[in-house]
Amino acid sequence: MKKAFMGISIRNPFYSNKENILKAVSLAKDFDEFLIFVVDYPYRLSLQAFDNLSESEAEKVALKEGAELTKFLIRITKPFNNVKISS
Repeated sequence: MKKAFMGISIRNPFYSNKENILKAVSLAKDFDEFLIFVVDYPYRLSLQAFDNLSESEAEKVALKEGAELTKFLIRITKPFNNVKISS
């Protein structure tokens, strides 16, 4: 079984473009499973470091934005049986 993996950075404009995600999914068509992983919790560290948020504030923002991105990804990849979304 061949598997592919792609990590998605929150707030990266490339990943908010539906066409870019669909192109990545189409490139993985020869794989049995394609996992898209939303990097929400590690993103918390970036918010703390670059936006001066407290740990709890950064965690809240990262998880909220991660959940929104996950919903978007699930919606646009619904037609593909081999795509799984995780965070």
